[in-house]
Amino acid sequence: MNSTKSVVAVACLLLLMAPFLTAWTLPPAAGVASPAQQGPQDDWRQELVWNFAVLQYVNARGEMVEVPARNMSRLYVLRGAEDQIRLEILFENRDYSSVETREFHLIRSSAQVSAVDVAVVRDHFGGMAFPGFKGKD
Repeated sequence: MNSTKSVVAVACLLLLMAPFLTAWTLPPAAGVASPAQQGPQDDWRQELVWNFAVLQYVNARGEMVEVPARNMSRLYVLRGAEDQIRLEILFENRDYSSVETREFHLIRSSAQVSAVDVAVVRDHFGGMAFPGFKGKD
């Protein structure tokens, strides 16, 4: 009788451990990188929604340019080698601008323009941020 209870106890223990043993012995799923394989995390890359009224930037000729935020649907702030800055702006009407700039400012409130929420993506240079626009209406 004791041996039957021992066999049942061992069988139950094996059944409880089976999922853990299976997962432990299987290779990792394809496309899933372990933290060691992913490399260091990039703290510069961020996606946020900012509330502001006006984007001001200094263009290549040194002129200050103002763009009301109400016309923007997305703003990319891209950093290149030697801390170059490029702004890529997607407007509500699907117009697009790519601007090399020396500096930029987000003005949160203005007497002339209301602040709105704009999706802002901060990233590194890597070609155009909006490659899907090529060949589209």
